[in-house]
Amino acid sequence: VLEMRPLPLIHDSNIAHIVRTDPQLNQKIIGSIKVGKGVVPYIHDFSLTENYAILFVWPLRLELSNFLNGDGILKQAVFHEDIPTKIYVFDIKSKEDPEPIARFETDSMVAYHHINAYEEVEPDGSVRIVVDISAYPDGGMMNGEHGFAYIDQLGDPELRKKQEKQAECCRWCLPITGKSEQYKWVNPTKLEAVDSNGLRYLSEL
Repeated sequence: VLEMRPLPLIHDSNIAHIVRTDPQLNQKIIGSIKVGKGVVPYIHDFSLTENYAILFVWPLRLELSNFLNGDGILKQAVFHEDIPTKIYVFDIKSKEDPEPIARFETDSMVAYHHINAYEEVEPDGSVRIVVDISAYPDGGMMNGEHGFAYIDQLGDPELRKKQEKQAECCRWCLPITGKSEQYKWVNPTKLEAVDSNGLRYLSEL
């Protein structure tokens, strides 16, 4: 959930929240992060493990000035290749603190969907989180001439073949050693399209 603060001269930042909803539809914020003054990042998905929520804030932004011009918000999204992707890890078992327990930066890229996430315990007892995501190198899958999944593109057999749809499977290993206010750089590892169990992560329309 994005809490938009529309008066940049008064408010310091928009805030992204991760919200838990119980069976009675009661809601509680379990994670929050400031994303920047007037910033509206495009975030479609996030990952959950048994103990953590992992939020990737891609440098693909929706510009408020384009919201009302009738040309479509997503097609006008702006990719900032000079801004790294920010990664935030939240402890979902914490009863009080919605602040991230760890923060990371990685390459500038964009993703629609996360594939998988899980926790691993190292021999020394420390924990790391493994996150797999189907990622694109830039915003072309959304704002390119042949952006992904637009109805006019899907309805035309020839245009459908040109769609920017071939993402790469990327894996991040995030060391979780306690609350950290400093960003640590993490490089993604490129995975094969088909894993050892024969599951295909990528497909073509």
